[in-house]
Amino acid sequence: MTQINHTIIVKKQCAYKNEKGARCKTECTLTHPYCPEHTASVQGLKVAPSTVPFAGMGLFTLKPIKKGDVIMHYNGEVLTIGQYNKRYDKEGYGEYGMTLGERKVIDARKTSDGLGRFVCDYTGSAKKPNVEYMNNRGKIEIVAIRNIEADDELLVDYGVQMRTAMGFQPSRKKTKTDTDMEIDIHLEKDKKKDKSEKKDKKSDKKEKKDKKEKKDKKPKKEKKSKKDKADKKEKHADAALTDKKEKKDKKPKKEKKEKKAKAEKIIKEKPAKAAKKNVAKKAVKKAIKKAVKKTAKKKAAAKKS
Repeated sequence: MTQINHTIIVKKQCAYKNEKGARCKTECTLTHPYCPEHTASVQGLKVAPSTVPFAGMGLFTLKPIKKGDVIMHYNGEVLTIGQYNKRYDKEGYGEYGMTLGERKVIDARKTSDGLGRFVCDYTGSAKKPNVEYMNNRGKIEIVAIRNIEADDELLVDYGVQMRTAMGFQPSRKKTKTDTDMEIDIHLEKDKKKDKSEKKDKKSDKKEKKDKKEKKDKKPKKEKKSKKDKADKKEKHADAALTDKKEKKDKKPKKEKKEKKAKAEKIIKEKPAKAAKKNVAKKAVKKAIKKAVKKTAKKKAAAKKS
């Protein structure tokens, strides 16, 4: 891929003023707002060829920087995403574009936009990134993510998308993703589970087999004794039934005769009692009739007199 350079070199007078207020007369081309001499003395930074192969110029610190320190801001022309895409429609990307939220992009293609545009991607340097871009209330800060020693180059991670667009994303060996690793872990768990289940099934089968064998190997005497007990119970039950029957049959004959006589007597007595009752009823009726006749005669005699 052919290297595209979107840099626009701007020439300006150095912004440094001494104690008397006299301004430095050196013309700046790369290290705005100061000339290289005052960039070093005021900001403790210098622009020099990068240690990253084919990266062009890089930014170096001349003094130690602590982790978490804000080194500078990433400045440039603020564009909408539509404007930025239109500007770099032919190339497909801009070298100095930095997204600012979801709708805007900072384009630092001009050298007058400051030193932040010289921070290179770490790829190919054999070093790790030591700074990162942070959006702080609409401003992009370049912040140290580890302690940086004097004379070290400031290196950042552009991200895979930007590196791919610029054509220097290194081809990596295909490694297992987190998802693949999770799948492997689950498969391993399933295998272990299956093994344990098979083991449990085998142990259950063995237990059942052992129980069966023990049952079959019970002593014959024990079996015989159980059978004898059952037979004895049956014999006892039969004997009790026969005893009851015999007792019933052996009841004294006198008792039987007495009962029979009582029953016959009751049968005989019943019609005699009924006959007595009928006689008594008839006598009462006769007596009533006689009384009625007497009273009638008395009444007739009374009328005549």
